[in-house]
Amino acid sequence: MVGQALSHAALIKEKYNLPATPLFATTNPGVIVVFSPVEDPWQYLNREAVEEGVYERALEPDAYVRLIHKHYLLDDKRPAREELLQRILDRAAELWQRKVLPGEVCRPVGDWLIGKLRYFVGLLSTHFVEDTLRRKLEEDTKFAADLNALAIKAGYKKPI
Repeated sequence: MVGQALSHAALIKEKYNLPATPLFATTNPGVIVVFSPVEDPWQYLNREAVEEGVYERALEPDAYVRLIHKHYLLDDKRPAREELLQRILDRAAELWQRKVLPGEVCRPVGDWLIGKLRYFVGLLSTHFVEDTLRRKLEEDTKFAADLNALAIKAGYKKPI
């Protein structure tokens, strides 16, 4: 989906002879990821695939990582909120009015990586750990006691 979003932004840049692409984003019901303007989008894109509309081949190999490193602006797990949309519009206006440079507002790639890891851990926890752990704690008193001892040793004030 990133390839398709960047493709459309690149075509807009060309059509209107802009110095850079507009901000572009990809989203699904669970998350939105917004990217800053890209001066040379074709360094990331396969022009032939874009012109054919074959967006799964639109991004060049390794382009996703390079794009994230340089143009990752923000992401949010709850995309359908008015305050998020206002924040995106404010950031877009600042960038286009050149009040700020993209490098000043783009988030470090580490933020993206941490967010991905948090999402992965949350997914694992929700679908594979919570119910199993709850059942184990209810059925195995030794396991519960050992886990409480570890929690207290780690500094938690209240046992499980």
